Amino acid sequence: MKRDEEIRQEGVLIKILLARSDMTMKELGARIGKSEATVSDVISGKNRSRKTYHLIMNILRERCAEPELAAYESLISNVSDACYGK
Repeated sequence: MKRDEEIRQEGVLIKILLARSDMTMKELGARIGKSEATVSDVISGKNRSRKTYHLIMNILRERCAEPELAAYESLISNVSDACYGK
């Protein structure tokens, strides 16, 4: 099925960190107390909840290996500030 909209940059970042942490959207949703659909909506940009985004990023920061996370940390900060504020 073709996407109607492109994935937002914070969604791309979440997908990259999910792959690096070897976690599925379903597992991530369970860890933050939300459904897989909610995680999918955050990735696609349909759900712009700052709280949910920060919950997701906190879990992904915990799960990623330190060297990998260091490479993405400035990108995480820039994306978070640009899309959701501090």
